[in-house]
Amino acid sequence: MIRSVLLGFLIALFAAGLMAAVATPAKRIDPRAFALRIVSATATQGSICSATAVGPDEIETAAHCLSYPLRLANDKPATLVRAYKVTEDRVRAKIAGVRFDAWATPGKAVQGQRVRFWGQPHGRPFVYREGAVVAVYPDGLLLDVTVCSGDSGSGVFDDAGRLVGVVSFMTDDKGCTFAGAR
Repeated sequence: MIRSVLLGFLIALFAAGLMAAVATPAKRIDPRAFALRIVSATATQGSICSATAVGPDEIETAAHCLSYPLRLANDKPATLVRAYKVTEDRVRAKIAGVRFDAWATPGKAVQGQRVRFWGQPHGRPFVYREGAVVAVYPDGLLLDVTVCSGDSGSGVFDDAGRLVGVVSFMTDDKGCTFAGAR
C-alpha cells in the first residue's frame, strides 16, 4: 500500500514537472548580450570592428578584423591568444583580458530567414539592423541588409538568437545607406 501511494506520488510529481516544463515557454535569448566592439591597432593604424562571444574567453569575428593586434573588447584591454579559420573570412579566437558570462549558440542559415545584427557602422557603437538571408552558398551567405565599414565581424542571428554567420564583406564599397532624421 505504501509503495503504491509512493509510486503514485512520484508519478504525479514527475508529470507535474513535465507539464511545467511543457507549459513554460523557452526563455528568449537576446543576442545583444553577446555583441562586442573590438579595436585592433598598431601605433599608427587600426580598425573598429564587431565580434560575438562564443565561449567564456572566445569570440568569432571576420578574419580581417584581426589584421592588427587586438587591443580592446568592449573598451576593456584584450589580447589575442590564438585564432583559427572557421570559413574564408571568419575566425574563432581565444582572447585574454576579458571573460564572458554568456555566449552565442550556433545555428544554421536558411534562405528567406529573417536575421539581425548589432554592428559599429563608421564607429558608432551597437547599431541594430535586420534583414533576410537571400542566398546560402557552401562558403557563406548573402544578406539583404544595410552594412557599413565597422560592421565587419558582427554576429548574424536568427529569430531564435542563434549565430548563423558573421558579417565579412560589402558588395559595394560605399555600402552604408542609412537615412538621417531630425
